Amino acid sequence: MNIEPQKARTLLSPRICALISTTNEDGTVNASPYSWVFPFSYTPLLVAVGAGSAKIKNTQKNAEREKEFVINFISKDFGQKAIKLEAVHGENQLEEVGLSAIDSKSIKTKGIAESKIRIECKLSETLKVKDGDHIFLVGEVVNAYCEKMNGDLPNLEAMEILQHVGGTEFRKIGEKIVLERNK
Repeated sequence: MNIEPQKARTLLSPRICALISTTNEDGTVNASPYSWVFPFSYTPLLVAVGAGSAKIKNTQKNAEREKEFVINFISKDFGQKAIKLEAVHGENQLEEVGLSAIDSKSIKTKGIAESKIRIECKLSETLKVKDGDHIFLVGEVVNAYCEKMNGDLPNLEAMEILQHVGGTEFRKIGEKIVLERNK
């Protein structure tokens, strides 16, 4: 089946769901859900967040002003609360949806207490792709927290981390498959 080029983005799914937390000018936490979150470089370890379109969002403004942000993975147990943050704004947005903030270890921007994986980042740069409609916040990882590990790897199944397929469809990470690599 052929797919329209614009709809091909759904073939690059599912994608990790995360709340990106930043610090508002008044010191309160801003948190918004995003699913364009991915590794960008190994050395130094950089991550990128597709943080919006032509209209500059608070996430971008805050990250650029404070030079930092936190990637907070969303899990099944608070997924609906996290997604509600798309439409909730203001100084008490976390309280309004029933979530809470937690101090970060290496930066002043707070993370989301309910998140089982938190990645603290210092903003490296903001990228605007010439012909694209999104800007990307590129951050250097300065600290990370993971609630459940299997050796050196996160136990994503046990934490029920959500992935976004498209629209209102989400998935939780399922069966682990081990494949031999030639590296």
